[in-house]
Amino acid sequence: MTRRTFLKHSIGGGALLSLAAPAVAQSTASLRLLSTDADAAVLLTDKIAAATGGDLAIETDIVAPLDAATMLGRVADGGADMCLAALDSFLSQNLAFGLFANMPFGMCTGELEGWVHASDGSDMLAMLGEDYGVSLRFAGDSGPKPMWSTTPLANLADLQGRIVGSSGLGLMNLRQIGVQNVVDLSGGSVDPASVDVIDGMSVTEMQRNGLDGRFSHVTMTNPNHPSAVMSLVTANSAMEGLSEGQRVVIERAASAALADARASAFDENARAFAEAGSTITTQPIPDDIRQALSDGAQSILKTIFDEGATQATIVDAYVYFLTDIAGWSEIGEAAFYTGRKRLVSL
Repeated sequence: MTRRTFLKHSIGGGALLSLAAPAVAQSTASLRLLSTDADAAVLLTDKIAAATGGDLAIETDIVAPLDAATMLGRVADGGADMCLAALDSFLSQNLAFGLFANMPFGMCTGELEGWVHASDGSDMLAMLGEDYGVSLRFAGDSGPKPMWSTTPLANLADLQGRIVGSSGLGLMNLRQIGVQNVVDLSGGSVDPASVDVIDGMSVTEMQRNGLDGRFSHVTMTNPNHPSAVMSLVTANSAMEGLSEGQRVVIERAASAALADARASAFDENARAFAEAGSTITTQPIPDDIRQALSDGAQSILKTIFDEGATQATIVDAYVYFLTDIAGWSEIGEAAFYTGRKRLVSL
């Protein structure tokens, strides 16, 4: 059944809610979740517990950021049942994961959600997870990830001469545009205060780490980090041992966690920015930096495309939606689906 057919035949909120009801009465099951983000894990597991009355227990292990890349393998090998992470943590296994988390000049979180829920993005996620025996679904959002600098960014040469901290495909893009000193901030082994430019942290993250005083200049948009989505990775073998109702609860809990996290991030970042006041100076990204990042993004897409048949298919679908399909009809369908999903979320 296609997603559009499903939408046509499942238009009542009560009907959708009733799918989760059997999970409450099922026998107790236990799953092991890995996450580098304790707060995101609690948000997700609390929703699962609330919907199942505790009959689906989730044991959470917090993983050090340096070990984030190992979580996919541990889930795929049966060492854990699920993990919660930004999919660009797994670029060493497959660069296509980056398309679903912070593809430079790519889709923002809302666009990714629209692609997955209203077009063929769900098929692409399934294809990506198939080689690892896992299923992938969005389950978190930390809000906009601007670019911060100690002094204003004047031009591309200015950026190229600085120490820039980034993560994911942003690292690749910065190196491609000629930044000589690029460091990876994602593992926690580098002190962010030691760099000149931070490519991709929310206002809340900057304040939480005491960095807003040093990095007082911020770009209000950052095409190198357009998305802040996190995903729930579930082992197919573990899901097969659950009832249909329990599997539906996990899917709905992930959707609800995404919606709640996005709303919380919006509020927290707005408050943090208001509190910072005049200590932060905003600036647009200089045109030559934006053009260089755009050119670098095209090169990254070609690199992913050339990696193999699966990657080529996913890139083709990604670019097609982003450039040709994301018109008002598709956006309207995505908005309807997202609104309906939030209406019936846990």
